[in-house]
Amino acid sequence: MVANKELVEKDFTTSDMANGGLLNPEDQKKFITYVKKFSVLLSIVRFKEMSQASGTIDKMHISEPITKQAAENTANAFTAAGAFNDVDIACKKVFSGWVLTTETLQENIEKDNFEDTLFLQMGDRISSDLELLGLQGDTTIATVDPTGLLLKTLNGWGIQSNSSHVVDAAGATIDTNHFSVGMRSLPKQYKKDNGLRWIVSDTIAVDWMNLLSQKGTALGDSALRGNQTAPFGRPLVQVPYLPDDLSISVTAATPAYTVGNLHGPFTVVTGTNDAFSITDSAPATTAVLIAAGTWDTVAVVNSINTQLIAGGNLVRCRDDGYGRLAFYSTDVGGASKATTVAGGNDFLLPTAGVTIGVNTGGAAGAGSENEGTYMLYTNPKNLIFAMLGKTRVYAEFNSLTDRIETSIYNQVDYKIENLDAMVKVINIRVQPM
Repeated sequence: MVANKELVEKDFTTSDMANGGLLNPEDQKKFITYVKKFSVLLSIVRFKEMSQASGTIDKMHISEPITKQAAENTANAFTAAGAFNDVDIACKKVFSGWVLTTETLQENIEKDNFEDTLFLQMGDRISSDLELLGLQGDTTIATVDPTGLLLKTLNGWGIQSNSSHVVDAAGATIDTNHFSVGMRSLPKQYKKDNGLRWIVSDTIAVDWMNLLSQKGTALGDSALRGNQTAPFGRPLVQVPYLPDDLSISVTAATPAYTVGNLHGPFTVVTGTNDAFSITDSAPATTAVLIAAGTWDTVAVVNSINTQLIAGGNLVRCRDDGYGRLAFYSTDVGGASKATTVAGGNDFLLPTAGVTIGVNTGGAAGAGSENEGTYMLYTNPKNLIFAMLGKTRVYAEFNSLTDRIETSIYNQVDYKIENLDAMVKVINIRVQPM
């Protein structure tokens, strides 16, 4: 078997490790390829490799006519000029890290091929993290769970796009009007861009196909087979990490809904984090006990629901789409409740003995639901993903813990080059499950 340190460092030359962890140009290119390969959006946006952590990108706009009537033998004055300005880039430092025990190296079934699988999986996760940050980054986030620690780094495209041309769907589910109004809201000088795309969540893409499939036409049959029809000739780009759980105002009575902060798989230790309780609107409290072991989210969901059903509890559990546990009540209205209490477990928060969430459903006439999303209409090249071309990788064997500790440092930023060339349709409600 390949030696421990060599195993983790194989994909990046060991000479880099001696250079303060800084990747050489060839391996830097390979790392960037990894990041873009595993991402839907980062692979099609404008990528800018930076030589310094901060800098500017020049841009020019010509919005007024530059052609006019000309008279014979008459000098023509230059009356129009392009507007020049800059996009400021300020890359923020981010850290990715994982540990690998000696037992894992000894017992894995892939043996010497394990290093390839490891870096593919970690490259996939880092790529997903950077796409998530680009879409959902928000410096106002105060939570300290793993997702919050990532997203609070900077303001991503989601926040920045609030300053583009905004169309409010007012809580309606997706329909053709959202696409038509969105297209009409784009200034005329940008409408002929053949690169324009609808950037939507995967949920909205499915809702759109579901809407089309209900038509008794060849178009409906095609949508039912999973073929996406480009709305008004502009293709859809499905981006799983574009949020579809944003708070949205609703007038109908809603159920209570609360989401955990940790992602599966979950490692359960008897007497440490195997027990907690869930209370519904009855109020009825059910004690939940999870068997010791390491479980995928779906296995934990199934175990919890089996116990809730047996206890007559009105709350149910599901995967929120990101690998976290989501608790929701099966009844609606102001009395609807989903309360989860950490009885010494870390399923939802890393701190034991803390009340996780007390969510009460909204009564008819006023309330909110976490079923909102938005979509962007722009050329993906209008989105800038900047990365400092100085990735640092460290892999060290810790003899005290008998494990390999790997750290990767990057510096990234995300910008919208031209807000005037973008439309954002907000407050779209996903079709309730």
